[in-house]
Amino acid sequence: MEQLEDFINNYDYSKQNEVEYEILYEICMTFLDIIQTLPRDMVIKLLNIFSTFSLGMDKKSSICFNTLNQVLGCADDANSRWMLHGLIDHLQPLLLKCSNSGKTEGLRPNLGFSIKNDDLRTKWLDCGGLQSIPLFYTILRFMKRNEISSNLWWITPGILNLLDDTTDLERIKLGGVKLLQVLLEHTFAGSVVEDERWMSFPETGLFKLYEPILINMTYYLPPSYSSKETLMVFEMVFPTLELLYKREFNDNRAMYQKNLQKILSVVILQNVMPRVTYQYEDLTLYILNLTVELLNELQGASVIHLSRLIFNLGEYVIRNPFFTAFPSIMNETMRLIQTLIDITPEERLKCHNFDLYGLLFIMYEKNYQEGTLSEDRMTLMQEMIIELETKGCCLKDEEKNEIFQHKVEFKNLF
Repeated sequence: MEQLEDFINNYDYSKQNEVEYEILYEICMTFLDIIQTLPRDMVIKLLNIFSTFSLGMDKKSSICFNTLNQVLGCADDANSRWMLHGLIDHLQPLLLKCSNSGKTEGLRPNLGFSIKNDDLRTKWLDCGGLQSIPLFYTILRFMKRNEISSNLWWITPGILNLLDDTTDLERIKLGGVKLLQVLLEHTFAGSVVEDERWMSFPETGLFKLYEPILINMTYYLPPSYSSKETLMVFEMVFPTLELLYKREFNDNRAMYQKNLQKILSVVILQNVMPRVTYQYEDLTLYILNLTVELLNELQGASVIHLSRLIFNLGEYVIRNPFFTAFPSIMNETMRLIQTLIDITPEERLKCHNFDLYGLLFIMYEKNYQEGTLSEDRMTLMQEMIIELETKGCCLKDEEKNEIFQHKVEFKNLF
């Protein structure tokens, strides 16, 4: 116990990177061995320290999360309840508290930036407020479904105040997104029986608060933001949006797909894809991959966006003079076209027969002329043409002959 007391007294959140793994491992193992003999206040203090590592991806974070899981995730209801409530009592004074009413006496709106809120954020940071985010995460990760309704009064403003931050994108605002993600993924996860017995997400009415904030963040694009920042936002926001739609429309597949269609059409095809292609390779790859995931989720419901998707691929990706200079983008583009062919019903595929052949011909010609036509790419394009023909999207012999007269090398595709 003395070893644990020394660790608690000497721990400094601002220097957590200096904590050696071997020491942390020993503390965790000792804690698990003697937890039944420890005073409750010491248990809470140690759980709080372990939680500060919960958002990392290294082995220190792993051992701390495993310890938290063994204590909070596997404990009986009585034990987990007092420990969780102890962590909540520790968290609440650390929460970022801002005035979001936007109004003064006489219902006069505040215009512009709030100096008062800026001062509150500065004070919060100076007092170690950032450590509240991993603790908040731990609480939401292990909170039982039956605890939600009695704690929403502080959970909701706690997350919203982080999402409203404009001073620190990575540590504060995206921290808020991470908290919302764990709230949706774990806290509100459960069976149909739990949905009927305890508060479900739609009953909270929070969808209309969170969705506009997340949608707005999908417009954090270069040059206003660096490509690294934008990618960081995308990797957090898009999965969280999908979770938000799943929870809100859990029993309404049509509405769930309608909102995914909105992401595909309004956000990706109209706004993001035309603005990030090639200037930012990582962003382009992420968007192409995300589009494939959305198409697989939507299946036949994606056909209403087929024309725009084919146009975007041709205009902003394949026709770009640097297309063959980015093998990863070429490969992801072909995977996207393959997905389109796989999921689109035959009758709609036939309506875009020449469009799809056009994409394949342009890709082939660029690779053929620039010496980048690998055997794998050649095989994949041939397989896509075979699948098109299998689905009734065949070119007539006279159409093929006319094409071959101008581009004899296209014969290799058939």
